[in-house]
Amino acid sequence: YLWREPSPVQCGAPGRAVRIELPRTIELYSLGGGGRVSVDDLTSDLPSDPKLDSTGNLTFRFGGRLTVTGDSQGEYRGDMPIIVDYQ
Repeated sequence: YLWREPSPVQCGAPGRAVRIELPRTIELYSLGGGGRVSVDDLTSDLPSDPKLDSTGNLTFRFGGRLTVTGDSQGEYRGDMPIIVDYQ
């Protein structure tokens, strides 16, 4: 499993409850062509009822199963939409 280091995801009203939705799969594509990486079975260390902290930030880690196809060397890029809604 691949874990991403914590980073602020949402800034807003301190103490506010939020709902976080992560994608099921992240597709990354090689900038040099010929390779593709996917991260699936995403999990996070979010509590069941996440709330913004006293400064209005929410920080968490996520990770998943990394699958590499084609040429695995090089730089990869992709998008990871994270949906955050106030509750």
